[in-house]
Amino acid sequence: MNDFFETLDNNVECSIFADDIFVYCSHHSLTYIQTKIQKTLELIYKWCCYWKLTICPEKSAIIELSNKQVTSFPRITYAGIPLPWSESIKYLGIQFSKYNQNGHILRGLRNKALKKINGLKMLGYKRNGPRTKHLITITNNSILSLFFYSSPIINKFSDTHLKACNVIQTTALRIALGVPIWTPNVILLKLAGQEILSGKIKRLAMQFFIKQIATQPFSAIFHTPGRIYSQLVEKDAESLRITFRNLSCIPDHIISLPIFPHSNPNICEIFLKDFYFQNKELPSSLISSDFIECIQRFFTNHFIIATDGSKSHCHTSIAGFSCLQHFCYRIHPLNSVFTAEVLAICQALDELVIPETDILILSDSFSALSSLKNLSFHSPKVIQRLAAKIRIRKNLHQKIALLWVPGHSGVSWNEKADFIAKQVSDFSPYIDWIASEDILSHLKKQSLQITEENYHKSKYKLLIGNIPDILTISKWTGNRVQDRLIARIISKTITTPGVLSRFNLHPDPLCRVCNEINDISHILLRCQKYASVRVILWRKLNIVSANITYDVLLSHVLVNKNHLLIFVQTLKYFDID
Repeated sequence: MNDFFETLDNNVECSIFADDIFVYCSHHSLTYIQTKIQKTLELIYKWCCYWKLTICPEKSAIIELSNKQVTSFPRITYAGIPLPWSESIKYLGIQFSKYNQNGHILRGLRNKALKKINGLKMLGYKRNGPRTKHLITITNNSILSLFFYSSPIINKFSDTHLKACNVIQTTALRIALGVPIWTPNVILLKLAGQEILSGKIKRLAMQFFIKQIATQPFSAIFHTPGRIYSQLVEKDAESLRITFRNLSCIPDHIISLPIFPHSNPNICEIFLKDFYFQNKELPSSLISSDFIECIQRFFTNHFIIATDGSKSHCHTSIAGFSCLQHFCYRIHPLNSVFTAEVLAICQALDELVIPETDILILSDSFSALSSLKNLSFHSPKVIQRLAAKIRIRKNLHQKIALLWVPGHSGVSWNEKADFIAKQVSDFSPYIDWIASEDILSHLKKQSLQITEENYHKSKYKLLIGNIPDILTISKWTGNRVQDRLIARIISKTITTPGVLSRFNLHPDPLCRVCNEINDISHILLRCQKYASVRVILWRKLNIVSANITYDVLLSHVLVNKNHLLIFVQTLKYFDID
């Protein structure tokens, strides 16, 4: 397919995915566009004939997407057959339209989502159907994924359109959790452990662009490194600027793929479990002595370098140490320990190696060396970077060996590297590398924190306390009935006369025994009808005080699996099922 792009005339571009081809041209003159597109289609026809491929003109269409009013459309043909002009066109599941394009896209996504929500209802409304955690997975992977995949486009929706997306999310989550329609969204998202869909769409769009930056020079979007922002629409460019400003970095700091990415896992010798001392369960003295024996026996002619990465609440640092010199650098605090360990090896290959000498690098990061040993094109960019550096040394006829040494086991080389890494300060030299994978992880964590913060700022935090999400609770419950029951207990949406009367569905909200509002709080905490049951339950849950609030009760119930099961089994004596 690489030679397909040779068919494009000047100023004509195209996007190809599988068998979908999208050819487009922009110019102030429609005649100019007609000439360019027509010439390109003729060249495409010749290309198809050469490769014995067929494009069906009846399934093709042309659309004009400018703001101008066009009274007559020029005739454009493929293989002598005129192509029809259309008011909208679908490409990769996205509907492009001249008028109200966002509305067209939203309607298309909404219709697809509602069909799947109907299927979710069939599963969720069964009394003994799939577990809640599985229904949430279905919601994310089948319904909300429609919005995830198109996030780089729909992130530019208006607030009104994004709120419509949120409604689809909350509708699906209510079905998955088995809670009624009046459940507040704040509690709903907290229980499901989800971020609001509109926020996630914007986050995924930024993640998409950051991934594209990290895949340079192979990115179809950012093929000119110095012009990243100019290759995006202004709204996306501004969002990306804000994201990098908040991260205290710039796109150039992101670790990108090397020009020639390496995917051969046998790039160098990597020893993970080849020697006796490579066992964390052994005593430190035995590890240290056997390590020395191993070096003397197998690596006598190697120049030894020890590396380490360190992360604290203040700094993230890398260090390398040899018998001749050492280094210590601060790196961006968002980098993970994994990234730091790999970057330390990269820097050691740049600074500490001796020409024409075999190198042995010691590292206490099993995950980093294991990732390098299982190298593929999908490996983290920092691993690809390390592989490229090792290949350069290999081309210079220099052997590189990597040896895993259990950390904090008395091996002097690693202890020294660890000590140097922890000596970093605000005055230490700074290297501005940052891994895209760590940025994405940070953005996701930050987005989920917004859900937590919104819940903690709401009035519901005072009413029901700090509750775990349903995925945590589902480890303790046994079936869908219990999942749904606990979700309703936590959200205080159990059907009671007090709740129903708020919606004019019950004539009397008061308890006939106590003459108080007959809601779930009253039933569990104060109703005299269940006083004897309450005493027994309080004793089993280790509740000392007779007068407690609803959030205190939940804190005792959700402390462990045993308390939760006791509570669920006792609910039937409160006439709750």
